[in-house]
Amino acid sequence: MDDRLSLFDRLLSCLSRVPTLRRWTARARRSAKDVGSTFELGATALATIFEFSPGSDTHVGVNYRNFHDVEEDFAWARSCWGEIEFSMIGFRSGSYSRVSLEVDVDVFRPPIATHNGTDCYVYLGGVLINCSALKDRSAIVVAIAPAMLSETTNRLTFVVDKASRPDDYGVPDTRTLGIKLFSVRIVAS
Repeated sequence: MDDRLSLFDRLLSCLSRVPTLRRWTARARRSAKDVGSTFELGATALATIFEFSPGSDTHVGVNYRNFHDVEEDFAWARSCWGEIEFSMIGFRSGSYSRVSLEVDVDVFRPPIATHNGTDCYVYLGGVLINCSALKDRSAIVVAIAPAMLSETTNRLTFVVDKASRPDDYGVPDTRTLGIKLFSVRIVAS
């Protein structure tokens, strides 16, 4: 347990050097030591891969492709697909019996009554792990085999069956909008 706490403290020290993450790392450090809500260092490991926050457009260890710039606490995919690539330093798949992926997403809702939503397909490393019909902000929770995650490179791809242009519905925005991504978390136990 002390090794995990030490690794966690080293990670937070690195992250705290990034100006946009200083407040988050201070909160995470307090949570881990006092409450255990960010990283539970017992039987359950909880890792927030990333969470968009105001003014941040870079995330340490996370590359995202085909997304517009960050707005408030989310980012829109530029078309029908968006992808994030992340690493999980210190993750050992053999140490956990269950892993779940938690994704907080939304879709563009045109201001018309006939909006039926869109289907969202989630791929991990090219393997389809979930298909959900989205009409509004949703939490997609998927149980996955621990062996599907790698310590070094993980690729999470989101594909929707239709992207929208708000301008087509009278909203003054000419961008094409796919998935609206808020956060991605991994819970392992």
